[in-house]
Amino acid sequence: MFRVFFVFAILVAILFACTKENNGNTTIDLNDALSTAIGDKGNYLLPTGADISQIPQSYINPLTEAKIKLGKLLFFEPAFANESKFAVGKNTFTCSSCHVPDAGFRPSRVQGIADGAYGFGLQGEKRVKLPSYPEDSIDAQGARPLAVLNVAYVTNTMWNGSFGSDDINVGTENMWGSF
Repeated sequence: MFRVFFVFAILVAILFACTKENNGNTTIDLNDALSTAIGDKGNYLLPTGADISQIPQSYINPLTEAKIKLGKLLFFEPAFANESKFAVGKNTFTCSSCHVPDAGFRPSRVQGIADGAYGFGLQGEKRVKLPSYPEDSIDAQGARPLAVLNVAYVTNTMWNGSFGSDDINVGTENMWGSF
């Protein structure tokens, strides 16, 4: 008797578990729900590069076309790499060694290596440690480098506030150490 009741209960559960599949347009429903929740989607559109007045910036040092052009030049300038740990590493890396534009401003490897590496590849994937550098002397990030894309919108880039200090970490500069 128990077996019959058990089989009957399972059949009833299966019968009530069956539902008609909803073939509605889920994407439209989700987009409508998102629009309702966030309001005007225009608030989330990023400005174009030509519209620099819409990019968040410091009133102390506003963006200009000349500064943008200079920034693009300096991003690829190896002359800033003049304080390498060993002479063989001098002037061998740039910001773009770890923040590769064609790779979303990130390296195409787990860690970008600045000082103590050579090579590049197409998107930084072939940049490897120089054999002459000791393992503990290379300049590789402890975590994957942040993309430097849209950092104008970020108030604190690093966990310790060392980048983005004109916001919530003002006055903590003495705790950052040297870079």
